[in-house]
Amino acid sequence: MTLRDEIRDYAQRTPPAPLPVPTPDLPRHDGKIFVRRVASGVIHAYIRKLDDEADLRAATVAILACDESGNRIFNDDDVLWLSTAAALGPTIERLYVAGCFWNGLDESNRSAFRKNLPSMEPSGSPCCSAEPSTPAADSTTDDS
Repeated sequence: MTLRDEIRDYAQRTPPAPLPVPTPDLPRHDGKIFVRRVASGVIHAYIRKLDDEADLRAATVAILACDESGNRIFNDDDVLWLSTAAALGPTIERLYVAGCFWNGLDESNRSAFRKNLPSMEPSGSPCCSAEPSTPAADSTTDDS
């Protein structure tokens, strides 16, 4: 068996375990929420089919947040209320950052993702930065 075959065999029979995410803002559910790892094509396809007005953080959380077994917690119809629920803001940010980390969506591959989504603003990438964003940072642009 070649090295390629061994890697492929491993990837096909060993799904990555979901990553637990602390959610102190939801104490009743703390320890019950995870993020799953998915193929990059799954994330790209999911984000492409969203409405242009959809909150990409909430959409990313909707596809990646899962239970301990890796089953999605939220469905596609939940993106709007996830993005508008002020009580969930810190939790959404925490899940988003953890999901980006677990799926390798960081600053180093952000530009490649943006290139595939030309209609998005640079700050609209579903990839995380090292620092969580704040509402003020997300609402200001220098494009004027």
